[in-house]
Amino acid sequence: MKHKRDWVIGGALLIVIIIGFNVNSSISHMKSDMEQMAENQHHRLDRMEDNIYRLSDDLTTQLKQFNQEQMWIQGQAYNVLKTDLDSNTVRVTLNWQLKELANDADVSLLVRESDNHEWQVLEVEESGGLNYAVTHTFSLNHNYDAQVIASSEESQKSAALLNLNFAEMMQERIAINAHITSLFSDSRFSVDVFIHRSEDGEGIFKEETVGAIKKATAYVYVKGKLLEEVDLLSENEYHHKSPSSEELHFIDTIELKEQTDDIDVRVIVEDERGLKYEGEGVIIN
Repeated sequence: MKHKRDWVIGGALLIVIIIGFNVNSSISHMKSDMEQMAENQHHRLDRMEDNIYRLSDDLTTQLKQFNQEQMWIQGQAYNVLKTDLDSNTVRVTLNWQLKELANDADVSLLVRESDNHEWQVLEVEESGGLNYAVTHTFSLNHNYDAQVIASSEESQKSAALLNLNFAEMMQERIAINAHITSLFSDSRFSVDVFIHRSEDGEGIFKEETVGAIKKATAYVYVKGKLLEEVDLLSENEYHHKSPSSEELHFIDTIELKEQTDDIDVRVIVEDERGLKYEGEGVIIN
């Protein structure tokens, strides 16, 4: 009797084991199927995202093309003829094409300094096919706005042509980055100055190099009073220069007698032609 009961219990255990194995196998297959479904869904979402990006790019391109086709001024550019740093001027030719023009309309170009309200009328040369050009000498001390205007007896039409940011280009040829970092204390600071000069042979510098850095000075102020004046050309981590570029890096630690967060650095750079560039320090806590 006992032997028969053992067989029954053994058979029941075997059935339980078989059922458990089948359940685990089914769960494993279900898990694998779900992982595969999730991976497939992820790939589908990636493809949908790529399609959306491509569609967005296509729409943006088509919109830009449509807007360009609707613009009255179809094409615009300027070409630097000569940069004269002795007189601090640049001579350029401005070119543009109009989409349409009334038969009796006269085309003029107006220019002004960006900080001035008075326009100057320049003589326009027509080369056929609604293509126009103006050659003019501008000061490198100013940025300029330009506007094309077409006037007839019955109407007048105008549109902005170009922003001629010559003064900005001159200033950007020397970049100054200065940082003041607190070294875990309000009485100990790191002063870091990086200066970069670049004349890449394009734009207003394509025919004449302005020149290397002649003088570079950092002024450190605490509570508005001058604490230290540093000659960056003699005191620096490194200074590399070539005819078209130059890099200078200075770093130093300043110890103050008292704690304060009122500290600043001002950097003034002068090139070989006497042009000056200034930069203010950024405080990083």
